[in-house]
Amino acid sequence: MQVDAIGSTVGSTSSESVNSIDLEGFLKLFITQLTYQDPLEPTKNEDFLAQMAQFAALDQQRQVNEGVSGLATISSSQQSLSLLGKSIAVNTSVGNVSGEVTAIRYTTDGAELTIRQADGNFIPSIKMSQITLIQEQSDN
Repeated sequence: MQVDAIGSTVGSTSSESVNSIDLEGFLKLFITQLTYQDPLEPTKNEDFLAQMAQFAALDQQRQVNEGVSGLATISSSQQSLSLLGKSIAVNTSVGNVSGEVTAIRYTTDGAELTIRQADGNFIPSIKMSQITLIQEQSDN
């Protein structure tokens, strides 16, 4: 899930390098290597242990990435909830608009806000990255 932060620009870059290998790919490569290994010249113990260490490190990295992704999702949800009832300004395709956050909808792409402008019109599907200003509502 891609998580937007307030005022940020989120691109479609992948968190994984093009040259990286995933857990399943590593296991296939490792098993293939063992299958076609020359029995007269087996892999040295040091090489075998190094590959096992790489396997363990890859698994740990995957677990850390999953944890960080979960934390980012929770943080984004809390950040969007804190905006309910606040006045915000956002960049849209028609220019800068402002209004009060009246609703939050959670999608697979992240939180989408609905704002009510001063004239009573609603603007749905505002992403967190479109926000340029946040103000407390004044009770005048």
